[in-house]
Amino acid sequence: MKTLELTALACFLVGFGPTGTARTTDEPTAKSDMEDANKTMAKLAQLVGGTWINQDPRFVVELRYEWAFGKKAIRGLGITGKGGPRETPIEAILGPDPVNKTVYYLDCHGGDNVLKGTVKLEGEEVIFEFATIVGKPAKWRETLQFTDKDTMQFTIFGEKDGQWNPVVKQTSKRRFSTTGINELVTEGTIAAPVEQVWAAFATKEGQESWNVSHAEIEMKVGGKMKTHYDPKGRIGDPNTIENTILCFEPNRMLAIQVANPPINFPYKNAIKNMWTVLHFEDAGPSLTRLRIIGIGYGDDEESRKLRAFFDNGNSYTLKKLQEKFVKKVETTAKKS
Repeated sequence: MKTLELTALACFLVGFGPTGTARTTDEPTAKSDMEDANKTMAKLAQLVGGTWINQDPRFVVELRYEWAFGKKAIRGLGITGKGGPRETPIEAILGPDPVNKTVYYLDCHGGDNVLKGTVKLEGEEVIFEFATIVGKPAKWRETLQFTDKDTMQFTIFGEKDGQWNPVVKQTSKRRFSTTGINELVTEGTIAAPVEQVWAAFATKEGQESWNVSHAEIEMKVGGKMKTHYDPKGRIGDPNTIENTILCFEPNRMLAIQVANPPINFPYKNAIKNMWTVLHFEDAGPSLTRLRIIGIGYGDDEESRKLRAFFDNGNSYTLKKLQEKFVKKVETTAKKS
């Protein structure tokens, strides 16, 4: 049974034609179409916040949604079949497409099943129409409604012989953390075994191979993780980043807290109250699911700016780490 989770990776499309010139034709219609797309995005914004969990214990689906690319798109991250033999990490992006005047939808399930389509709003109902572009060819349709701010009901249809046939109907409830702590979650899949991803983060050689120019790491509780991005700098100078290791489990989890930020770091008060936990999970043969959780952000202006800073920074760091191992695979392939 196919279950839709509204997830994937994609890029935000800019409003230029194939020649690079701004689109100027049919402006009234284009403006009207974009107004429809904006209304659709406003409805989809109700997904953001908390964790959505379906009501079927036989096939548990957990999803979180957050703003991405400066609030130009919505990113979905989660797991289907949680705790079962078919557990699969999923990622998605939904965002406005100013060229085609619609909302795009891309959905990745574990890397070997990718869906692509569009989203539109009809009254209070959100309509997804999409097809499989990686994996077994198929066409799909979903209708979604928010029955209240923390409940959504959806039905998924599969196309067969030119007709839509219902495949699954479910209800998901939104749950919020009971700790009262403001969290920022960034996660993704890396094409390398857990041991290699751990080493890339937790060792001097690993950090210097992809992330920083200089590193010193004392892997023990209370130990220091010191890094420096500038090749001309040195560990111990005013631009050194010093983290304290709060706790760790090799190849599984690492918790760190900034002890001393660079001298010109603008959010020195807010950063005193937050810490970061990294979870390394085996996601299949030579695959690692990395989850970066920033905890302890406040509601004051400086904390909000700090959160935005790490939202961009953690996404960039994850992308660099993914690229490190992709390049490694490509290099190995060329040599073989």
